[in-house]
Amino acid sequence: MPLFVAQYPIGINSHVEAIILQLEIGSDDVCMLGMYGPGGVGKTTIAKAIYNKILDHFEGSSFLENVRDKSGTFDGIIQLQEILLRETLGMNGQLKVCSESKGAIAKENILRHKKILLILDDVDKLYQIERLIGGFDWLASGSRIIITTRNKHFLQTLRICHSTYEVKELDDHEALELFSMHAFHKNKPEEDYSNLTDQVICYAKGLPLALSIIGSNLHGRSEIEWKSALDKYKMIPDKDIQKVLQVSYQGLDETEQDIFLDLACFFKGIYKDYVVDILNSCNLYPVIGIKNLIDKCLINVDQFNKLWMHDLLQQMGREIVQQESPKIPGLRSRLWCYKDAFEVLTENKGSDNIRGITIISPKLAKLQLKAKCFEKMGNLKFLLVGNVDTCGDLEYLPNGLRVLDWSRFPSSSLPSNFRPHNLLVLDKPQSPVILDKIFEFRRKLEVPQNTKYEDNILMDSHSHRKLSHQIDYSSKIDFSHSLIKPLSTLHAFMMDSIMDYEESYNIIVTGKKIPKWFNHQSIESSISFWIGPKFPTIAVCFVFHLVPLKDSYANNDKYGSIHNDEICWNCHVNIFTNDHTQPLTLQRDFYSMKCDHLWFYSNSHSKFQRFFRNMMQGDRNLVEISCKISWWSSRNKKFAPVIARMGVHAECICHPPNSVIIDDNSDYFENVDDSSDDN
Repeated sequence: MPLFVAQYPIGINSHVEAIILQLEIGSDDVCMLGMYGPGGVGKTTIAKAIYNKILDHFEGSSFLENVRDKSGTFDGIIQLQEILLRETLGMNGQLKVCSESKGAIAKENILRHKKILLILDDVDKLYQIERLIGGFDWLASGSRIIITTRNKHFLQTLRICHSTYEVKELDDHEALELFSMHAFHKNKPEEDYSNLTDQVICYAKGLPLALSIIGSNLHGRSEIEWKSALDKYKMIPDKDIQKVLQVSYQGLDETEQDIFLDLACFFKGIYKDYVVDILNSCNLYPVIGIKNLIDKCLINVDQFNKLWMHDLLQQMGREIVQQESPKIPGLRSRLWCYKDAFEVLTENKGSDNIRGITIISPKLAKLQLKAKCFEKMGNLKFLLVGNVDTCGDLEYLPNGLRVLDWSRFPSSSLPSNFRPHNLLVLDKPQSPVILDKIFEFRRKLEVPQNTKYEDNILMDSHSHRKLSHQIDYSSKIDFSHSLIKPLSTLHAFMMDSIMDYEESYNIIVTGKKIPKWFNHQSIESSISFWIGPKFPTIAVCFVFHLVPLKDSYANNDKYGSIHNDEICWNCHVNIFTNDHTQPLTLQRDFYSMKCDHLWFYSNSHSKFQRFFRNMMQGDRNLVEISCKISWWSSRNKKFAPVIARMGVHAECICHPPNSVIIDDNSDYFENVDDSSDDN
């Protein structure tokens, strides 16, 4: 008996035809197909349409819905067995199964002797299938089984050869038609509602569940009611949509739930490796956790290794956090809304519940902070501040911070009682900083105390002309390229990190002076030096300067800052030993840069040792470190990035051929390309 598919079965025919081809209906082999995708994407609807189209090719057929929910109880399993037996036998009356074991015997007799079509809807565990159809060897020749699931990995546990099919969201044309049929009862919107309809299509992002529910809710309503409803949807998700989407979240374990909420609140659109490093430091086991979220269709990784999720899944996650304390933001675990974060910080309403805060103003704003506004937030892990001018010196930061990403940081140093032993990421663009407070660099690499970096470095026209010859125009790409769209989550400066978990350091500060303790320095793009029989711990520093392009009248100010452009680029660093062809490669992306910056990088001694162990040759080994900007883009085509200088701190055994060796008492800045500095 055919099933009801949908009121408006739009966008499903292509899926139906593709899946039927994979099923190879004419073959005598037993065939199983797993259909996977997120909740609300239309898997069940497609499965019903397939069932209706091919059921006549089989001697018996059955469509079992909500297998995951019903198989959780004894009565549910019995009910599913009764439906399976009744439908495959073609019975119209009642059929009672006394016990699961007796039902299994009856099923085996039928399945072995009848060519059947069986669809198991919403399955996520192997035992759910086994309790319904027993062994896969019970199936008669020519039988077909279709499974729908939200868990891609579950399909890999099946003990029978099978194919898979991913169900994706509707394209914009299909989404518009489906929404219009529900909202207007025709395949295109009313002209007066065109702009409002576009907002719905953008909000739903092709999810049929959302398009159907919202379309039905808005049918017959006035424009002002539409506007009010859309404003509400953007802040408070529809309960029916939330209920369906939240099923996948409820199936996660505690650490996976934390990972999902962190991604939804802070790290959507951020590089996977960067997020893994941060969450690993929080004991969340992100390697397996993120893989499970991907398998359960909650997140995905794009071709550039960035983490993404559907906007409605992100809203679902944020609503879960919101419901932790609907009326009091300071009692929630995560704050991402500017208004909530502003209230908590300015009125000192924080608590130990808060795990992360992002406060990024839509437009430049002033924020008056109290000296100990973070004192109540002992469990704070992520602090992300952007487009905000903050006033007042901080006297306290939680020692558990993993990420401190704060443009225009108000102080010249971190609080004296702050112990940054847990800190993995420090991004403070347009802020002065004292490096000997960061990551224990002084302890590890003997950094001189009170080594300061300010962004008030002068760059004269002579230096502009000289550096402009270093611009690599061949690596310029269009700013609109998807690879370099400014990140919308953290703040525009948030970047990936290259770190392991054994004292690795990745630091960005404004300015362009390399400190004297970098004993190899060069104005070229590479440095070479000799080391002993073991690879030492090294640190590298690169100075990036923004140079006006030819025929441009743009100028950066005396602080190296620009006001009418944004520059993005990717930097590749290769570390070679003894002319081996396989280097240790590092890379980093820089987004929405507006002034000169230094990038400091170091990794654990053990990592260098492991990588280069088999490349060392006797007591003298040549090391070469080179740096290149692999691509860059200028939003307004006024500036380009160049590598102005580079430095290496390493224990060597003789002077290198292309660097300046400096002892602790020398004045390096009189020796290397200091013509650009006026102080």
